[in-house]
Amino acid sequence: MRLSRTKIHRALRIGAVALVAGMLVATAGGPASADRWGGGGPLIPQYPKPTKPCSAANLGETTFVVNAAEVNPTLTHFLAIHITAGTTGEHSETLETVNEVTTQVGQSTEITAKGTLGFVEVQAKVGFSVQTTTSSTNSTSVTDTWNFSLPGYYGLYKGTRAVEGTWLEYQCYQLQGGGVPTHPHWFQVGGLESYKTFSVLEAGTIGCADTPPSGSVRFQARLYLGC
Repeated sequence: MRLSRTKIHRALRIGAVALVAGMLVATAGGPASADRWGGGGPLIPQYPKPTKPCSAANLGETTFVVNAAEVNPTLTHFLAIHITAGTTGEHSETLETVNEVTTQVGQSTEITAKGTLGFVEVQAKVGFSVQTTTSSTNSTSVTDTWNFSLPGYYGLYKGTRAVEGTWLEYQCYQLQGGGVPTHPHWFQVGGLESYKTFSVLEAGTIGCADTPPSGSVRFQARLYLGC
């Protein structure tokens, strides 16, 4: 059967309306955490938004939202030492480097003023201080003096809590719509960006009889001592 031109045009209009209606239903029925293009496309991630205000008073400001932060106790310097009877007392020892932790944003170890802003947000996220400028655990002295009162097998160590994750950059902008300025709003700049930093360095000794808490730098030193 051959359709007339009028019937063909009517069928095309009906098909187009059905397609748009289907897309609206798919969008409205999608999960709150992510949307789908056309109901069957890739998930669109919903990243956290800034909680600080964006108003006319702070137009052009930059803020960061930490999307993820993983804390790992990390041994940076270590030396095993055997203290026998008659050799107790003060010892000056140089520790060997076993791991290096640096501050890093993306692939760069040079931290800009903007990166420092991001690390301030990391501090708030993890609840302890971290390095916010260009830093490395190898920039500190690795020679220390120790005093042993009992013979034994000891580990001399330095370490830190390494932190790594991702964050998002936002800037406060005000758009112009038809010559009328819109309400200021935080706009995401780029996608997720990775970062690395670390907390203060911890130094100490560990013995085979010690039972430090798991998840601590001392625990990592005890494992490294290999009793």
